[in-house]
Amino acid sequence: GAIPQGVDPTFNSYDDESEPFIVAQSSGTTGNVKFIKIPFGEYIQRIDNNFHIQFEEAKYAAFLFPPLKSTTQYKVANLLMMDLPIVIDLTYEDLAKYPRLQIVCSHAQAAWFVRDHTPPETPFDVTIDVAGAATDEKYLNEMFKYFNQINIGYGATETSRTFNKRLRSISDFNGSSGTPFPDVEVSFNPGDDSVLIKTPRAFNNEWFSPGDYGYMKDGELYVTGR
Repeated sequence: GAIPQGVDPTFNSYDDESEPFIVAQSSGTTGNVKFIKIPFGEYIQRIDNNFHIQFEEAKYAAFLFPPLKSTTQYKVANLLMMDLPIVIDLTYEDLAKYPRLQIVCSHAQAAWFVRDHTPPETPFDVTIDVAGAATDEKYLNEMFKYFNQINIGYGATETSRTFNKRLRSISDFNGSSGTPFPDVEVSFNPGDDSVLIKTPRAFNNEWFSPGDYGYMKDGELYVTGR
């Protein structure tokens, strides 16, 4: 079911926001889990600003986590999204129960989630929120059989989501990873066109290289390789 709005997501073990916090996030491209150690308070500040933009059209939220799924992770999600109920232990049948549901997942997790099911006559009123540079037209065409919106983007475990784009149909896809969030600056290394990101949410607002190559066109980021 869904955690009711207003649930207190207090972390009894994280009274000190400077206390180290191990973040487990999955790669948007592969779904493989990655870990990063940062102060708890910095993690909350880093993610919170973006979720309001990322979930501006959602009524419910859910998370397809890797095998590390735990109560703590759901509390983190609820803490960051106080205005949205979180659907716990999401099943395929839940897709018809929660209108305007937005699911955070990797490309691989979304495909796995629907793998044994015939597409509905009309797509569910559900958005899948995927990140990473693996999005292509073939994948999107398959996912639009099940979901009526696909939110794509670009980011890194160290910076969280930095670019975002909402697709309402396959015609909205142009190969880009979307536009930067308001607190994100982007540049490129003049030597090899590698992407450089700067945001006050990470690395003391200094330039960070996620390890990808790309370019900007009409305000949108196009990732060309890694």
